[in-house]
Amino acid sequence: MKQAFDVLVIYPEAIRKTLAGTGIRALELARSLARAGFRVGLTSTSMPNDRSDPDVSVFDTTKTELLRYASCSRLLLVQ
Repeated sequence: MKQAFDVLVIYPEAIRKTLAGTGIRALELARSLARAGFRVGLTSTSMPNDRSDPDVSVFDTTKTELLRYASCSRLLLVQ
């Protein structure tokens, strides 16, 4: 697999249309990094993630897929 992301933000809860607290922080951090020119992914193994964002790739992942994405990303931010 080619490099997946410059920065992969891993969040422990489902990434929903309505977020609070740490979810908002994870999304805003990912957006700020994307606006700075980084390719950013935001993911969680808690499914389903039903949010989309124009600047950040938000996606569902299994634990196995997460390891693959993590190994192909330059930086991991785990919240």
